[in-house]
Amino acid sequence: MASRQRSLFRKCFCCVDRITIFTEPAEREILYPNHSFCGQLKAVNKKLFKGIDEIPGLRENRIELQKLLDYKEDANNKKKLNYVDLRDEIIARQAHGIPVPETALAMMNEIELYAVKMLTFMVSGSHKKMRKDILRLACGPVLHLVHDNMDASVWNDDFYKLQLYACHDSMLLALLVTLGIFTGKWPPFAADLVFESYEDKAGRRWVRVLYLNEPVHLPGAEYGDVISREKFTALIGPYAITVDSYRQECLAGGEDGENGGDGGRSAGL
Repeated sequence: MASRQRSLFRKCFCCVDRITIFTEPAEREILYPNHSFCGQLKAVNKKLFKGIDEIPGLRENRIELQKLLDYKEDANNKKKLNYVDLRDEIIARQAHGIPVPETALAMMNEIELYAVKMLTFMVSGSHKKMRKDILRLACGPVLHLVHDNMDASVWNDDFYKLQLYACHDSMLLALLVTLGIFTGKWPPFAADLVFESYEDKAGRRWVRVLYLNEPVHLPGAEYGDVISREKFTALIGPYAITVDSYRQECLAGGEDGENGGDGGRSAGL
């Protein structure tokens, strides 16, 4: 991976002698909901796939689709068909010109519908009582990072005025759910979510959020698509969490399941 990055950067910055590439081990990654290394998120994922047929309408659709695709659970470690993986496979094939079975294309609307439902449950839990806790672990560190960057851009003249991050669609979906602007659709390829920070002549600070290059109305926004910094902080505060607190919660959560409790929780903002 690093060699490919170096090759790309050489083409982009042909006249630069040396480029430093900073990396993080997978267990420290926060730019996607880290089900692999966060025990509580892993438990949510495990429970979801164990009780996947509890999603209304999914069982009948899954059985029909498995028959059409000749998908046999016995030949796949007794695993039920994963709609999220199936959607990724189809989209990747279409993007690279690889044929897709007509039977799958004929049911693409249903595949998209249940893939979105599954991914939403993966990043926010399957019950309202656990939603806040799961979202904190899915995207809380990124929200805290955005909040800190906004503060630093105002208080520190030498701080970057633009911060750009590349993340996964699962992270985008988690952020959209947390912000109350999720429309039920999978984020399209190269989707963008922008946080803009403003300060008026009176010194009051404001925030505007854009999704797919369009301003969105956040819950509590006073003036159209602009929300005061105080209300923005109140909106994300229950979910934003420092990286250190996030790691402590992930370790404390273990793999016992969706406890939905407050054990080990630290203040966010």
